[in-house]
Amino acid sequence: MRFKLDENVDVRAEAPLSATGHDVATVVGQDLGGAADPVVAEAVRAEGRILVTLDRASPTCGPTRRAPTPASWCCGCTGRA
Repeated sequence: MRFKLDENVDVRAEAPLSATGHDVATVVGQDLGGAADPVVAEAVRAEGRILVTLDRASPTCGPTRRAPTPASWCCGCTGRA
């Protein structure tokens, strides 16, 4: 799978994902740190990645912890901002 770790996810999460064969990029590593959510979302879609974020206020996070688009997944989301 192809993941993009949001800037609020500890970069140490990259190593175990990569070690198990996943293709992992980070928002910060791609100079998107501080970018608006729509900019990050477009990069994720363009790269065919799954966004892993802890951002509870993200408009893509819902109460099911899975975003309404196939390009995003939120870990730690409660569905409440």
